[in-house]
This record gives sequence, structure tokens and C-alpha cells, in this order.
Amino acid sequence: DGLIGKRIYDQVPADETGRVSDDLFPYVSFGAMTSGDDGDQCHDLVAISVQLDCWSRAVGWPEVKRIAAALVKLLNDKIAVPGFTVVIHEVERVLSTREADRRTSRVAIHLRYRLAPRA
Repeated sequence: DGLIGKRIYDQVPADETGRVSDDLFPYVSFGAMTSGDDGDQCHDLVAISVQLDCWSRAVGWPEVKRIAAALVKLLNDKIAVPGFTVVIHEVERVLSTREADRRTSRVAIHLRYRLAPRA
């Protein structure tokens, strides 16, 4: 993608002090993820929640919101999960914030999935 290139991180590269270089921006990182049993007496289901964070240091909101909109559009398509049938997939909410440094903008995309194991 022309917006972030290949800058999608599970662990964001940083120096020994934890500082992320300005050259790294914009990028997307994986945030909190949870999973658990969501079944009942009739259905075996697994609930998964994933947060993806879009980061930018461009002035204002336009860049980070373009990145988030492209990601939401991509993730709105039903994904394949080996060994499971995707029962529910949705973008649950999108939250825009400005970080304490007042230079960095973040858009957090919260995704929700319910999966049924294939027999």
C-alpha cells in the first residue's frame, strides 16, 4: 500500500530508550488482542478481539485517517481463518486520539470476530 508501505509491526522498532524514529512514521502496529470461549450448548464459538493502531506524525488528522479508512475497507472483507468458519467479522469501533507529545496522531481500530471450528 502506498500509505504505509510494509510498515506493519507486531513490535515497533525503537532505540534503547524506547524512542521511535520519525523516519518510521506513518505505520500500523498490533495492539491488544483477546480470545476466549464464546460457545453455548448448541454452538462451539471462539471470540477474538484485535486492536490495530495507525500512527502518524504528519500535521493534523488527514494522513492517519486515510490510513485507518484504507485499513477498515480492507478488513471489512471476510477473512479466511484456517480450520474455522468466520461467523461474525466486524469493525467494532474506531477511536482517534492525539498522543501526549502533541505531534503523534493515532487511530485505534477495534475488530471483533466469532469463529466456529470446522468439523
